[in-house]
Amino acid sequence: MRQESLKLDSLPPGHVIDTSALIDLHRVHYAPDVFKSLWTRLAELADRRLLIAPRQVYTEIKQRDDELLQWAKQHKHMFCDPDGEQQTIVREIAAKHQALVDHTKTTEDADPFVIALAEAGKHTVVCSEKGGMQGRVRIPDVCKARNVRCVDSLGMFRDLKWSF
Repeated sequence: MRQESLKLDSLPPGHVIDTSALIDLHRVHYAPDVFKSLWTRLAELADRRLLIAPRQVYTEIKQRDDELLQWAKQHKHMFCDPDGEQQTIVREIAAKHQALVDHTKTTEDADPFVIALAEAGKHTVVCSEKGGMQGRVRIPDVCKARNVRCVDSLGMFRDLKWSF
């Protein structure tokens, strides 16, 4: 899947979602067969480019052939390749926060690309990870260090003033 680099300056501020948040939303907390209206709203955000993700998130989702992958395939337009500015940010993150990336993975880790996409477009990161824990550096830790807003899915729902 090759997508054009997204022109961030043409988008209003939105949310950049990490693989962890999509997995938790779909497979753990809000299954689409029960929470149909939520998934309709998420699809609308994706269609309006207010919910986006780097293509590396799509690659991580592809590791499991399930309903989440089918949803992602239906919304491929939300996944984009990094532009030059984002690639520069990814290199900065990699140099300063080496523990963010799991170097044992066989696919490219999406985490620095999620942060770079959000930072470049002044978007908010959505992830399920918790920061400030011992051990591996997490997305919220790097977002805090780089002044990028980071919320969980509930925080995104509140940002959007959604209630169910």
